[in-house]
Amino acid sequence: MVKTFLDFTRPVELNLSEVALDAFVHEIVELASPQAAAAGIRVAVNEGYRRDQHPRDVDLMKQAILNVVVNAIEAMPNGGELRIECSMHTDEAEIRISDTGTGIPPELREKIFRLYYTTKPEGSGSDWP
Repeated sequence: MVKTFLDFTRPVELNLSEVALDAFVHEIVELASPQAAAAGIRVAVNEGYRRDQHPRDVDLMKQAILNVVVNAIEAMPNGGELRIECSMHTDEAEIRISDTGTGIPPELREKIFRLYYTTKPEGSGSDWP
């Protein structure tokens, strides 16, 4: 946890590589599918985007997207659908993740972008106000 905290205090060096958006998204789906299937969640992927290659830091993007996907899966304890939609806008890729879970309670929405904020008992953050 200390290492992670210290990582936020120094500039991140990006390791850019050319990656096709469809290949990247399919890798995310492959990684998340076992957990989703075990929870009774169907994963739907929009395939209506160009397969252009664009530079991105694959490891950082994968970490960020998987975190959102895992949170979405955990928000649907009774099953549901996880949707991943992708689109390209000139030289920018957009990845949208949505689920049929209960959503974030209104009183917590302003807190979710706080570093280390969590409401999970096993999370690495705290639920301080």
